[in-house]
Amino acid sequence: MTGTQVLVIDVPEGAWLSSNDRRHWADVKRRRAILRSMGKSAAIKARTRPVEVAAITAFIQYATGGRADPNNAQDTTKPLIDGLVDAGVLVDDDSAHVLGPDHRRDTGRAPKHWHRVRLVIVEQEVPW
Repeated sequence: MTGTQVLVIDVPEGAWLSSNDRRHWADVKRRRAILRSMGKSAAIKARTRPVEVAAITAFIQYATGGRADPNNAQDTTKPLIDGLVDAGVLVDDDSAHVLGPDHRRDTGRAPKHWHRVRLVIVEQEVPW
């Protein structure tokens, strides 16, 4: 059975990570732990059902309407997806179980000092 599930996670400025950031390793570690926990909590709260193989698209919503590079959100989406593994939604986040995530800019604006990540999880046929 294939299907689509959507998780919306609001990430505060204090937890956001960007590929362009130059942060102390301890701050990065703290933020990753917060994000991983947020991903797990969101999956449990939404009662996201387990999938064996999934294609994931991460739609990123910014608080401003200016220019943005959604691919820089990879440092945030990786721990969020790790949280999905912790919640049992994904078997693993390796290349055999997850295609992507593909990063896109979402329409609209997130609340001030926040980013909104909409993870669209599309179950794929198991190739083996």
